[in-house]
Amino acid sequence: PYGHHLESLLPLPWVHLWFAPKTLFAACAEIYDDPTFVPRIWDRDPVTGGRRPNKWRATESFEPFLNKLTRRDFESAVSRAGFAIAERRAHGFAGSTPARATRPLTRVPVVGECFVSFYTYRLVRERDG
Repeated sequence: PYGHHLESLLPLPWVHLWFAPKTLFAACAEIYDDPTFVPRIWDRDPVTGGRRPNKWRATESFEPFLNKLTRRDFESAVSRAGFAIAERRAHGFAGSTPARATRPLTRVPVVGECFVSFYTYRLVRERDG
C-alpha cells in the first residue's frame, strides 16, 4: 500500500525511499515524453488509442493515486462482501534486473509483502448456510 506504483516508468522497487516525490514525478514526465516509451493501457485514450497527455508534469503528490489498501484490509472486505479467496498469487517486481532479483523474497514470511508488486486473486461466492 505504500509503494510508489510507478513501475511502468521507474522499474526499481522502493525508489521513492531514496528520492523526493518531485524528483520522481519529473523523471516520470521525461520518460513518458520519450518516443521510445510504450504507455500502458491506462495511459492511452480509449477512443483513439493514442497516448494521453503527460499527467506527470502536473503531479505533485502520490495521494490521488494511492489508496493505501493493505492486503489484510482487502481480504477483510472480500470476506464481508460474501466472497472467499480461492487463490492468491503474489507477483514480484518486473522491469530492471535488480527488481526481478527480488521476486523470490515475496515468499519470505513477514517481509515478503515488501517485495510484492501486486496480487491477483480468484474469488468464489460463499454459499449461505
